[in-house]
Amino acid sequence: MTSEFFKDFSIFEATEELSYMSSVSGVDDGGNFNIRGFNGGATNLRNGLASNGLIDASTLDRVEIVKGPAAAIYGATAPGGAVMVSTKKPTMIPRQELRVSSGSYSLNQVVASSSGPLRFGQSKPKLFYRFDTQYYHRLFEVPGLSSLTRSANAALTYRPGSNTSISFNAGYLLKNNNSFGGLPYNYDNTTKRYTGGYAFDIVHKNILNPNDKKPRWNAVFEGNVEHRFNSVFSGRFAASASHRTLVNYQSYGGSRYDSRLRRITDGRTSISFAKDDFDYRNAAFDLTAVYPLAGTKQRTLMTIDYSNQNRRGFSTTSNAAFNALYPGLTTALKDVDTLASIVPYVPVTIAAKGSPFFNPLIYARENNVTASGVFVRQEATILKDKIILVGGYRHDYIRADLREPTNGRQRKLEDLNGSILLGITYRVTQNVSWYVSRNESFTPLSITTSANPAAAIPQTTRGEGYETGVKGEMLDGRLGFTTAIFDTKRKNEQVNEVDEATGVLFTKYTGTTKTRGFEIDANYRLTNGLQVLVSYTRNDAFAIDQGRDIDANNRRTKGSMRNSLTSAVRYQVLPALSLTLSVRYASKSQAFNATDNPGTPDPVTKLITTNDGARDVTVPAATIWTMGGSYSWKTQRFVRLGHSLTITAKNLTDRLYIVPGNNRTVGDRLGVYATYSLSH
Repeated sequence: MTSEFFKDFSIFEATEELSYMSSVSGVDDGGNFNIRGFNGGATNLRNGLASNGLIDASTLDRVEIVKGPAAAIYGATAPGGAVMVSTKKPTMIPRQELRVSSGSYSLNQVVASSSGPLRFGQSKPKLFYRFDTQYYHRLFEVPGLSSLTRSANAALTYRPGSNTSISFNAGYLLKNNNSFGGLPYNYDNTTKRYTGGYAFDIVHKNILNPNDKKPRWNAVFEGNVEHRFNSVFSGRFAASASHRTLVNYQSYGGSRYDSRLRRITDGRTSISFAKDDFDYRNAAFDLTAVYPLAGTKQRTLMTIDYSNQNRRGFSTTSNAAFNALYPGLTTALKDVDTLASIVPYVPVTIAAKGSPFFNPLIYARENNVTASGVFVRQEATILKDKIILVGGYRHDYIRADLREPTNGRQRKLEDLNGSILLGITYRVTQNVSWYVSRNESFTPLSITTSANPAAAIPQTTRGEGYETGVKGEMLDGRLGFTTAIFDTKRKNEQVNEVDEATGVLFTKYTGTTKTRGFEIDANYRLTNGLQVLVSYTRNDAFAIDQGRDIDANNRRTKGSMRNSLTSAVRYQVLPALSLTLSVRYASKSQAFNATDNPGTPDPVTKLITTNDGARDVTVPAATIWTMGGSYSWKTQRFVRLGHSLTITAKNLTDRLYIVPGNNRTVGDRLGVYATYSLSH
């Protein structure tokens, strides 16, 4: 998906609408994705290096998905794949743009950008710049929920010669949301069971404190050097450093609702405050050689990369003296009709610095995870360019230093991982190729891993995938397509086990998730002015090998839809007028992980055969239609200016729905949005 697609269809955030690409769902503003049925763990790459997940749509040039374990060429990733975000680059000609949007849900966005060469004297420019900034604010279907984003991004590119490029990129993003998990599930507080579905009857109740906050701010700096040494060798060195802070202040909430009692049954009984700081440092060196050998074309790639992640966090809660002042706070049963008046807002700064209202700070973790890897890939083109053979191997060393300062816990873990890549591509015709591949991937220890020495030792999650498909162009280049059949496993997942002697539940890392399916992405230009994009995914993703938790076996994974279909049409009616129409369909999906909320083990067999109903809760199917149009014109009085006005209506059927794959997020109903753009 390109920035032009975002403009045409009035996409303001890189969230659920990324599902226009096949096998992608569950996207949120924190950078979480579900790819090919694997929920969580997807690597987010910003300009080729691992990032902390937050995506600034205003600086986005394109988003690509590297699907399957093949994404391991970029380092640690989930077997579903990796998300690659490329930011906008400096342009060689001067260009300025101002874009203003407004619409439903009190949406307001202002984006300004400037790009071009920096000239020094009369010589040909070698230095180019770009600057983008954004202000974005909106409300949501749930009362009191809002989002505010401010961002700025600066880029410089220096080209001293035709063989060398040096670039720098620095960005800052502040996103402030309410601390709210979404619409509660229906729940019977008497039987302690989920009764299926969502509490849509309270979707417009003020069930959260509008003063609760979840601010996140992120700063990133990147440097990149590319150089072609000669006709054979070229190299790239890239490095990045980023810092992310997450604050979560929540006074009440809950995910379970009993309609008979009209109560939230698991509301907070105190105010909570938590703050986490994340630091990411990455570096990578690539050396590529392209050369002939014995009548074949050879391409060799060697990559050396380094990644370091550090997390420091603390938390606290309001104390008994404060809680006693507000009896409505101290009960977990929250009346949805009076919930908004239970607790006043206490400034976050007071909680952070300590006050009579809050307990002493708990420094929960200081975790540091380092991964160093080497990847070598060999590609050979033989039989007059008919066949391409690919083989690669990646070797990584992971080291984790986990600490919990408050209780003195410390844990040091190490792991070695090897991943193999094999593939063959056969050119059926000049423009159509068939391919088959086998790839492996790994996801290392997380910076959220517990330092408790008594806890089960987490394992590096490993992926193994097989894939075959056809890709290419037909009809004189007017139809481009990619199809794939895939079969992938993720091993060493967390499962629920039972101690045979005591019957007590504990955790092991022996589970497996398996996903297999079919996907197609096609782009068809019917005429010079009419273009159609289509994507379809058929996916069966299940938990298997779940040990004694036999109730979890063969359950679908969280957020994975069996069928999803999207289509987008753009018609250039006149040189100045274009129309758009799109539809996104997603079948129902599971709201919980297959291993969530296990029941009590059978006292005789020691098998888990039940759950509390959570595993049967599904996100309903949804079909969302969007329609819009754009008109552009030019004026010239003192300077030549370009203008455009885009009007888009989303969710034309005014459907109330849960965002597919996001399990509790309520989607937008019918909304109309207008964007005016001024460019020079």
